[in-house]
Amino acid sequence: MDPNRIGSYDVEVNGTLYLWDEKRVTSATGVINTDGNGGFSANSDFVMRIEENSMHKLNNLIDQKLPDIVNLSTDSFGVDRDIRVSLNASYKLRNR
Repeated sequence: MDPNRIGSYDVEVNGTLYLWDEKRVTSATGVINTDGNGGFSANSDFVMRIEENSMHKLNNLIDQKLPDIVNLSTDSFGVDRDIRVSLNASYKLRNR
């Protein structure tokens, strides 16, 4: 990938995703576009599944933050275990 040439590149990114006090190594596919002037943008969409123990944490958080008269859980609250994550980032070189 040459940031000084206009182009579009399919990439796979690997890294650590942090959710509350948990971390997980994950990967996603995306596209990096270069503008020919040393700048680039990156885009990716992927689905992250909330693990069962994290759903329990979410239920506890709902219990702590909502009044006692409201009886909700993630099951009745409509929280999906699959979360779609969209990443859009850009970088431009600073003038020197």
